[in-house]
Amino acid sequence: MVILTVGMILTNSLYGQDKPIPALSYQQMIGTGFATSWFKTEPPETSELPDSHLIQTMIDLRKAGFSNLRLRARADIYGFADVITDTGTEPTQHLDKATMERFLTELERVITIANNHGITPILSWIHHEAESRASAQDCENYVAWWSAVARHFRDFPQTLGFNLMTEIGIQGFGGLRVDPSLSNEWMRQAITAIRSTGDNNATRNLILTSPLKTEKGLKKLESDLFSRAHILAEWHRYASGPNQQGGSKDWHGDGSPEERRILLDAVSTARHFQQSTGIPTWLGAWMPWDNANASLDQQEIDAFATFFTTTLASHQIPWSMNELNAVYSIKDNQWRKRVRTGREHSLVINMEDVINAIEKGRKKGEKMASKDISTIGK
Repeated sequence: MVILTVGMILTNSLYGQDKPIPALSYQQMIGTGFATSWFKTEPPETSELPDSHLIQTMIDLRKAGFSNLRLRARADIYGFADVITDTGTEPTQHLDKATMERFLTELERVITIANNHGITPILSWIHHEAESRASAQDCENYVAWWSAVARHFRDFPQTLGFNLMTEIGIQGFGGLRVDPSLSNEWMRQAITAIRSTGDNNATRNLILTSPLKTEKGLKKLESDLFSRAHILAEWHRYASGPNQQGGSKDWHGDGSPEERRILLDAVSTARHFQQSTGIPTWLGAWMPWDNANASLDQQEIDAFATFFTTTLASHQIPWSMNELNAVYSIKDNQWRKRVRTGREHSLVINMEDVINAIEKGRKKGEKMASKDISTIGK
């Protein structure tokens, strides 16, 4: 049982801890925000920061109009059975349980501060090697991780959401990515484990992930997973940004009609899924620049950012941008002005212009929310 701190008591009074939030209401609560990598390392990136830095981060996000943080957490750095190094009859552990406790303690601190300052925290499991292997032990570890997390946070406000998988990885091109029935089964077991911990977890919003990563995979979700209340679904588009290599991420200039149609069709597919199943969706990661080859110039990046956010806002689909560290320094509590992007090639971009383009798109999309999809971007 979690002992409520003064911060938690404040959170409960602000958010109504014991009142379940309908999935559609939670979708709109998510709004727009950022993915983070704070919990993809051991120790977590935030662990050396005082509360004041995290509080100011949340204040700055809210002031800029953002309302969610996706807390991606690497499951392979905590104390569960290690599939790769196990050569004996019993699985071994590569880190002890104390590591998991440190993770949960720091996660509790961040989640509490986020909740107390109007930022919706969404905890997301990530372990691409396990997704690719997809062994029975990997599934057992996955459920054990969610069980430990759920037990710790079962009394926490309903504003905390659980994103059951960050994405279905393609490392090795095997496992969950090639067999959607496996990802469905993993999530099915996780849902059962989380719900069984009771208290607020009985009605906490849980977010499924598309078995094929994009909106095209939403139809691969098995109906029994979303035949219950308090379930949403996550999908991805442009998680590493648009590029100029042709295909499904192509973007030049202000975007040709064909290039714009890629996103319009994706949104249409996601909307159809929501309308036919009643399950709200969330776009969990996108990026307005080419993170690999830096193939877009500043004008193209800004144009894409505006079009993307216009499209999502006009259909009331929430999103998290990949990622916060690229646009904001939690150590300095400052929005970054210029950032070097790209891996194989690089480009310094004006991040202030990008944020302004995003805001322009959000406002335009909100005004267009009642219009037909064919008018978006015109």
